[in-house]
Amino acid sequence: MGVSGLFSQANFVAHSWLLKPIAGGMMNGLLFPVLFGLPYLLASGMADRLTGIIAGLLGSAGVYLGVMLLSGQSIETALLGSMIGFALGISYHWWKSPLFYLLQMPYNQFLYRSEQLKGTTQLLKKHSAYWDEHQWLPLYGLDKHLVLVAERDAHAGKAAFSDLNHTKQRWAVIQAQLELYIRALEKKHSLEDIQTAHQQLPAFDLLKETQLETYLNCFRDLSITIHATISKEDTQLRKHSLEKNIDATGELLKDLTHVKHAQSLRLCRITEHWRKQLTEYSRNLNHQIELKRQIKNPYITGVPLTTAVSEVFVGRREVAAKIENLLHTAHAAPILLLGQRRMGKSSLLNHLPRFLPQECISVALDLQGISKVNSAVFFYNIARIVTRTTQQQGLLQLPNVTREFFQREPLTDFNEWLDTVEDTLAGKTLLLAFDELESLDNAFTDKSLEQDAILATLRHIIQHRSQFKILLAGNYLSSSWSSYLINMETLYLGYLKPDEARELILNPVKHELSYDETAINHILSLTRGHPALLQYLCKAIVGIKNNQATEHKAYVTATDVEAAVPIALQSATQFLIYIQQTAGELGQKVLLFIAKQGENTAFNISQLPFDRETLKTCLHNLVQQEIIEQNKNEAYQFQVEMMRRWFINSNCQSK
Repeated sequence: MGVSGLFSQANFVAHSWLLKPIAGGMMNGLLFPVLFGLPYLLASGMADRLTGIIAGLLGSAGVYLGVMLLSGQSIETALLGSMIGFALGISYHWWKSPLFYLLQMPYNQFLYRSEQLKGTTQLLKKHSAYWDEHQWLPLYGLDKHLVLVAERDAHAGKAAFSDLNHTKQRWAVIQAQLELYIRALEKKHSLEDIQTAHQQLPAFDLLKETQLETYLNCFRDLSITIHATISKEDTQLRKHSLEKNIDATGELLKDLTHVKHAQSLRLCRITEHWRKQLTEYSRNLNHQIELKRQIKNPYITGVPLTTAVSEVFVGRREVAAKIENLLHTAHAAPILLLGQRRMGKSSLLNHLPRFLPQECISVALDLQGISKVNSAVFFYNIARIVTRTTQQQGLLQLPNVTREFFQREPLTDFNEWLDTVEDTLAGKTLLLAFDELESLDNAFTDKSLEQDAILATLRHIIQHRSQFKILLAGNYLSSSWSSYLINMETLYLGYLKPDEARELILNPVKHELSYDETAINHILSLTRGHPALLQYLCKAIVGIKNNQATEHKAYVTATDVEAAVPIALQSATQFLIYIQQTAGELGQKVLLFIAKQGENTAFNISQLPFDRETLKTCLHNLVQQEIIEQNKNEAYQFQVEMMRRWFINSNCQSK
């Protein structure tokens, strides 16, 4: 075969196997737009896009069907091919998305990783979600890309949310906003962040489409209430509000545990953190409150105990029982209640009604306030106090009295008033308990009142008015009274018994303080149950405990008691000065000498460096005043250790 033969053969091959298919493909490429496009444009213009697609497919498929038939293909093969082409055209949007998805996902992941490394926000615009608006499969990872962009540039994130909000990838916008919201919650570490979270949390409209909308709003509401709670100035109100907030977080945590959502566990952790922060703040607040909390000091010093402070009035049951027994006698002798100063006589008279039966009405009359007057005013004050007291207690309904009523004949007028009271008593007994006898005796001395008229009136009441009983209380009874008040029953009010003193120490503060047993014994040894000194010392102890740290505040030790002694003595100075003055000049020297020798030190009269003749009288007076006492060896010592210490301290201060 020559060269010409090879050339002709090559030319045949070129026309048959290469150029012909190329030429056919070019013809088909030019023909298809015409065959598809013309029906599509006409049909979509008259109807819609889907109609146009169907018209284009039918038009092009019809032509190709005719060509296939003219070329000798069987009609079955031609129809099958046309139907396959038609089906592929109709389902284009459905099979295109999965086919392209396999290509788009690696591409989108590449953009996301590049964005992470470069620190930019521009590559999101190249994401397939922007140029393939018909992709109906979720482009996983798009929500993470949106979160990345929004955290780096809030403006760019907002724009991206707006661009994709109306596409088939709207789910990614919702998930990204949810993720950003939860991340914002997770960043609220301190309580200061938590209480301002409602001002800083992002506002996303699409959160309402999530299952967690209600719970996310709970966090915002909690932040508002926590801010309002911490802003309260009153610590007690803040404490109560905190407890409610802690309960609210507990309820939220309980609800979240039942929510089936991928993010519910993270929200549970956030809630637990908020609850922990609130609990820690509440614990610190309680500690601060406890540090500032002052134990209420129930002890009363310097004034008699009224019925309003009955918790610090203890004991005296035996004396009250004796008074009750004496009152049962039809013509009972007057009762004389004696006791040294500040021993609790006035307090007993104030509380006496609670010890007596209902048929006995007791009225306390303080002579210190009504004796520095004339007889008319004196009797008027008695009538006024009795009338007012019995009316307030609902015991008697006596007519009110006026001062003018006693101006004509005071004694006669007073007896007429007694007649009125006697008619009203209706079988009951009225106890007139006169306190502070010394004031009445002083009024007799300076002639403010006529001794004969007053005491004769009291004697007349005792002898002729059986429904009236008389009780007189004081430090002493003047010898000049004996001829008027004969056959008096004398009762003595002394120190509290150990069990009564223990009751006074413990009961008023039983909900606030507890005492070490050595502390109680030390108080008893210092005061010997002296009511006033017990009140002074216990009051000082409460003051000391209020200045201590919380961990030590509620427990009293012997050290605390010892530290309270100087404070108590300072508070009781006026009372102790009175005792010092009543001792006289020699008595003060004797007391100071004994005090300096130490606690529980006793001296016989022969051991005291003072004149023997005057010393006997002095010691007798000091014993009568219950400042010192004789022990079984007839040696003299202080009755109360706190008094001994005060004499030493007062001497040091005077120097």
